[in-house]
Amino acid sequence: MSALASDNAWMAPRNLPHSLTAVLHAGFVLTGVVTTLLGPILPVLSAKWSLSDTQGGYLFVAQFFGSTAGVILSSYLISRLGHFRSLVAGYALMAIRMAALAIVSWPLCIIAVAVHGAAWVLQFPPPTCSFLKSIRAAPLPRSAS
Repeated sequence: MSALASDNAWMAPRNLPHSLTAVLHAGFVLTGVVTTLLGPILPVLSAKWSLSDTQGGYLFVAQFFGSTAGVILSSYLISRLGHFRSLVAGYALMAIRMAALAIVSWPLCIIAVAVHGAAWVLQFPPPTCSFLKSIRAAPLPRSAS
């Protein structure tokens, strides 16, 4: 059995334990918080590096272009890595981005935000595919006629 086939078996709705489903839902929340956190912490980052409004805006541009690059590459990366490994890689890159905001210099921070933009795309397909498979696997309701 190939790695991709075993990954798909892991994501099959009937084989997906409730605890893992809860972890995937929590991951959605965590990803949303980290992705939108850039706006609320922008004043702190601006003060830390003495940024102008324009320079602070570069962080959002970097996140946008990173996510655009991630969308372009996601089909290839997920087919190569599989659902589970792409999910783990996405969360690892998200953690690196959060650490980078605290400890690296301004130019490296822009790179970290762009990489997280690309990694963000790796975090959504595995849980979404699991959800879509569960919808297809559910029996259709019978009409009451």
